[in-house]
Amino acid sequence: MEVQEENKEKNQDRFTSFMFGPDRDHQESNHNHKDSPANPPAIDYVELMVTIDSLMESVRNLKPLVENIYPFLKQIWKKK
Repeated sequence: MEVQEENKEKNQDRFTSFMFGPDRDHQESNHNHKDSPANPPAIDYVELMVTIDSLMESVRNLKPLVENIYPFLKQIWKKK
């Protein structure tokens, strides 16, 4: 009898699972299986450096625009 009640609690109906998510016990057990330190993600450092370089170049290109707009922003801040 107790085994049936435990199974019933573990197997929630679809509405409860949809509204409140899966059981925490079930979620924690799945989470532990997904994390494996044996297979770390591969990082492409060359692509990372190219991306950082393009971001820095974009910031350099935006700097003159910000310098031109800054006096107007300063006037707006003084009015408040």
